[in-house]
Amino acid sequence: MKIEKLALISPGFVPVPAVKGGAIEQLIEYFIDGNELEHKYDIDLYTINDDLLSNKNYNYTNLIRIDNKQNELMWHVAYGVKNKLSTFLHREKTYSYVRDEIVKKYKRNYYDVILVENNMDLYKELYPKLTHEKIYFHLHNNVDCGDKAKTKKKTSFILNTADEIWVVSDFLRKRLLKIDPDEKANIK
Repeated sequence: MKIEKLALISPGFVPVPAVKGGAIEQLIEYFIDGNELEHKYDIDLYTINDDLLSNKNYNYTNLIRIDNKQNELMWHVAYGVKNKLSTFLHREKTYSYVRDEIVKKYKRNYYDVILVENNMDLYKELYPKLTHEKIYFHLHNNVDCGDKAKTKKKTSFILNTADEIWVVSDFLRKRLLKIDPDEKANIK
């Protein structure tokens, strides 16, 4: 059996493994722990950095740690201005230091599969960098419900570009089908 190279892209809000909590982060940790038992993937896990990750060691998962500098004054002001301007101009796009750093550190032409966890903006930023990789999106919460992070336009983009979309409930699967009945993605 061929071991695939997997880029696992965390949402980018709290660290993975789930040293500071988080449902999605805990689910990712279960996945990488399972992979330690049944080595199916060589994983690069893109995650926000934290000192508590220092004692986390894996045989088959490489933690690519992203320092969150958005709370430092210069970055806080810069990204705050970008986001206020985006809102003022009625744009969907939001800006994030961590997201920008994940996209910069992403290894091009290296992976077999990319799994983006619940972050549509991050998915859209990574998508142009893909060449041969399969890309999966794991959706954990509702779409097109007033949340700027999960708009109908972003959802349609993912529906029409992802190789697979994994959902946590039948409710979400039905919501996706209502948004774009002609979608091309395989919803699981």
